[in-house]
Amino acid sequence: MGNDIELLANRSLNNLLLTQELKTGFDAVARSVRNMALYQDHARKQEEKQVIDSTIDRNTELLETLNDSSTLPAGKALLAQLAKVRPAYISAVKEAVARELSDNPEEKMMLDDMRRAQLPVFKTLDDMIELQKNQAIKLAQKAMTQANNGGNLMLTLALLATGLGALIAFLIAYTLRKQLGGEPAYATLITQQVAQGDLATAITLRPNDTSSMLAAMNTMRNSLSAMVEQVRQSSESIATGSSEIAVGSADLSQRPEEQAANLQQTAAAMEEISQAVRQNADAVHSAAQLAN
Repeated sequence: MGNDIELLANRSLNNLLLTQELKTGFDAVARSVRNMALYQDHARKQEEKQVIDSTIDRNTELLETLNDSSTLPAGKALLAQLAKVRPAYISAVKEAVARELSDNPEEKMMLDDMRRAQLPVFKTLDDMIELQKNQAIKLAQKAMTQANNGGNLMLTLALLATGLGALIAFLIAYTLRKQLGGEPAYATLITQQVAQGDLATAITLRPNDTSSMLAAMNTMRNSLSAMVEQVRQSSESIATGSSEIAVGSADLSQRPEEQAANLQQTAAAMEEISQAVRQNADAVHSAAQLAN
């Protein structure tokens, strides 16, 4: 499509404009020749002759440009036809101008001869213009068709890209939910609760889910709960042991006191025995004396 648009803009339309300018130049020559026939002032006639000469030179430049830029075989053929009939036309124009500038009244221009010479020239120019118009229309229609096809293709590609983007987004979301084990918002809530020390919250898992983040977090929560329970039980055991040690310590502190009391009681008993022995000895002694 880009090549067709470039061909349309840079070559076909340009050749059409050049051909139109060429046709305008030939018209200008014919108009100037007619003006020379109407003017009585010789100076005005000289001005028209200058216009004719400059226009013929410009037409020659335009024909050279068209020969260089034309690529259509039909266009080349028409340019060849124009090059064939133009010399006779130019000769007729120059002869008409020379007659009009002549001071001999009998040598006034014969416009009929020039008109007969310019008929094939104008016919060829009209054919060239028609060819360039048809080529421009053909290229424009082709470019429009390609543009429409390109637009349809772009629309199709856009729809495919949209569908593909939606599919990719769905797959990403599905993969993310699968890796998380649930919706991201729910996973965030559970993470915050566990981070705050709430180990009693039940975590909802999908059936047979053992590899998601929520499944791993549920395992971690269970492990933490078991560790906390073990720590609690250990703390209770330590507290019980401490109580028992305290009781034992109290018992140990009471035993020396009880032993001291027992010793005092023993000493008192020994004292009583000693008194009884002395009393018995005294009695025996008294009895011995009485026996003597």
